[in-house]
Amino acid sequence: MTSFPVLFISFLLIIKGNHCQRCSFADIIMEQNQTEIIVHSMPEFKVTLFNACPCLQTNIILNCTDFKSAEKIEPNVLVINGSKCSLPKGTFIPPFTGYVFSYAWDSLFPFKPLSSNPVC
Repeated sequence: MTSFPVLFISFLLIIKGNHCQRCSFADIIMEQNQTEIIVHSMPEFKVTLFNACPCLQTNIILNCTDFKSAEKIEPNVLVINGSKCSLPKGTFIPPFTGYVFSYAWDSLFPFKPLSSNPVC
């Protein structure tokens, strides 16, 4: 007879595999809030990328067409490459947690996740 721990672990592995198949960049939820900080006469905005997937999200790419910031964004925080931005190489967002960065401009920028790789 199979023991309870073996059955339980098997059940968890089945669930884990099923969740990963459903995860995508659409599970990255974007939230932006204006902070109290002013940079070069422009308001600062805090961006949170929240991973609503039960798996890690890696290689996250955002649409950054026409993105500008009065506040320097270090490449170890956000890599800006033309019309696309990415999290630094090796950076991932764990399940049900967020990644935060800030920028300053006269209005909110409409960041949009374009792609990611879920890892279960």
